[in-house]
Amino acid sequence: MKKLMKLTLISLVSITFVNCAQMAKKQEEIKSAWIGQPVERVLTHPKLVAQKMEKRTISENQELIIFTSTETYVSDKECRSEYSKHTKQYVTRCSGGNQQTSTCSLQFLVNGKYVQTLNTVGSCYLNDSDRPRA
Repeated sequence: MKKLMKLTLISLVSITFVNCAQMAKKQEEIKSAWIGQPVERVLTHPKLVAQKMEKRTISENQELIIFTSTETYVSDKECRSEYSKHTKQYVTRCSGGNQQTSTCSLQFLVNGKYVQTLNTVGSCYLNDSDRPRA
């Protein structure tokens, strides 16, 4: 029985590791897809036009274009009821249900009219809808 549990645990850890590695690879693929793209594609991308944008001049020919999005959500609430021997009643205790804020910043380094790099800062997860559009 212990051997079966150990094998199951090893399998779960392996699957988790592989999934994390695949997710990281996809994130890098999407970032790389932006390199060399015209800045106009950044400025007209459907997901980005709805976000707060900030431009910073880095040097004479370099600019940093930053898109920031913030999401507020309520964490899951869990409640447990236990019987109290002292009060001879059920006592319910809850935790969670707190308001959480998550911020993602996409930072495009632009050289002239083309994207050099895309960096993510904060709680960012890129998916296929974040790829450049023709």
